[in-house]
Amino acid sequence: MRRRSITIVEAGEILGLTRSAAYRAAKAGDIKTLRIGERYRVPVAWIENLLGETLDLDGSDSARTDIATTPPRPLSMNSVAK
Repeated sequence: MRRRSITIVEAGEILGLTRSAAYRAAKAGDIKTLRIGERYRVPVAWIENLLGETLDLDGSDSARTDIATTPPRPLSMNSVAK
């Protein structure tokens, strides 16, 4: 089954942010989050829309390698949709 949400840290990794920068961006509202109980999750659809591509999040190492080797697109925190 395809994952519909990921952690803030995982979203930060995809966006090329450090762990602390990802949490700051989420707190500022620059990364869209959903609160589920006491946890915060980031909708995969939001990230895919932001990047304009479908993410392969099947949990395999190859998916992470593909993300890590793809050069990040320039991203201004002001241009991130909320």
